Amino acid sequence: MQVLLNHLALPKAGNSASDYEDAAFPLEAPATPVTRFRVAIADGATESSFAALWARLLVEAFVHKRLLVRGQRVLAQLASLQQTWQQAVASKPLPWYAEEKLRAGAFCAFLGLELAEGRRGAAWQAWAVGDSCLVQVREDAVLAAFPLTSADAFNSRPFLIGSQTRHHAEAVGAMRRAHGAWQPGDRFFLLTDALAAWFLADHAAGNHPAATLEGLLAARDSGAPAAWLADQRSARQVRNDDTTLLCITLQDGPQAA
Repeated sequence: MQVLLNHLALPKAGNSASDYEDAAFPLEAPATPVTRFRVAIADGATESSFAALWARLLVEAFVHKRLLVRGQRVLAQLASLQQTWQQAVASKPLPWYAEEKLRAGAFCAFLGLELAEGRRGAAWQAWAVGDSCLVQVREDAVLAAFPLTSADAFNSRPFLIGSQTRHHAEAVGAMRRAHGAWQPGDRFFLLTDALAAWFLADHAAGNHPAATLEGLLAARDSGAPAAWLADQRSARQVRNDDTTLLCITLQDGPQAA
């Protein structure tokens, strides 16, 4: 399995890159073919405290298999990540009102994807808490959308993974899983909520949003993606939020050792 990976990360309108609170990992594809590949995105809730750090911890832990998202072990794994988050933020001097917010913790939507190729064929599985979405595309056809399947399904209060341990059991209970098969040439789009809602609405209108996103990825090093997103926000087609896109394209490759 040869993995090709492209990404875009754009902050809210009026914010700088330093204010961006989403996370995605990895941002580069393996240099050689692999038999198993993990990738994840997380959407930090703006109103929570140090959400960008919590988002980054979640995606990196998933990819490095320190967050296995199955069985009761996930609670212990989340508790370990909470300790890492707490230690990192405890050293930061904060005004009293920020300390109050800190006690509530950080919150993130999370989406992790695992791709595999082996004797039983080519398969994928995904896990999600919240409203970041996965879309599988083959040629011009959308084969799967997960965990939400229509723009109408998005709301202002999705389930999120909180950094404080008292929230972990609820998040694990809300975790959803999906699986399927892939073929060479398939693309997987991982999208945070604002872009995911646009994608599903555009697809429902009979358009080809995958082609639009692939065009933006091809022009990533220009100002075209930011200009397109600004236009879509002005037209109220995309909500003003941090926007993250990962696109994974799969090809046949020699079996990895």
